[in-house]
Amino acid sequence: GRGALSYLFNTGTRFKGSYGTGFKAPSLYQLFSDYGDSSLKSEKSWGYDVGLEQQLFKEFLSLGVTYFHNRFKDMIEFDSNAPNARLLWWPFGMYVNRGSAKTEGIEAEVTWKPLNNLSTRYSFTYLNAMDLSAQLHLIRRPNNKHVVTISYSPFEKLNLTFDATRNVKIYDNFAGNANNRLKDYTLCNLVVTFHLNKNIDFYSRIENIFDEIYQEVNGFNTKRRFLHWGVKG
Repeated sequence: GRGALSYLFNTGTRFKGSYGTGFKAPSLYQLFSDYGDSSLKSEKSWGYDVGLEQQLFKEFLSLGVTYFHNRFKDMIEFDSNAPNARLLWWPFGMYVNRGSAKTEGIEAEVTWKPLNNLSTRYSFTYLNAMDLSAQLHLIRRPNNKHVVTISYSPFEKLNLTFDATRNVKIYDNFAGNANNRLKDYTLCNLVVTFHLNKNIDFYSRIENIFDEIYQEVNGFNTKRRFLHWGVKG
């Protein structure tokens, strides 16, 4: 279940908040693969957030900040130190239920629209994600995340969107070593969209423009520069 409240004052100030509970069942891979455990329990969670938004200068500038807090019971994580129930000779661990965990932090953003056809947005997230049972960082979650997005329409039917994401202080585990810190990295993407008519859009997307070499999971490669295009209707 989830509930949310929001109130907008005449000054352009909005207060907002929400509270919710949830659960996530283990996947078939987490249950029955060589790294799985058929006795895994469903992950349960509850959390809330409170925030404030402010519009300034007739919506040319907007500011926002939100605090969030989430708690988890039986969170499903991959543990490289756990003995593998299916392949006892395989040293790379298995999926387990954590006793309890939390994620909390602050999200802040600034949006600026100097022109009707140009908007810029910067957002920052500070995240403290901890396995409370083991007192270790939860894996694969950046402690700090910066995102810059610039959207520009040189004419009515064409839109260009550039975004850059900087992920800082990410931890992972591999082959028995807990909480290895991965290399910080920055990814930049560009999307070009042409609106042929109200029903058809042509688009092209360049991912990882500067061909950054990085890891999201310790020991696994990621995509280099990549171009794809398509039609949406």
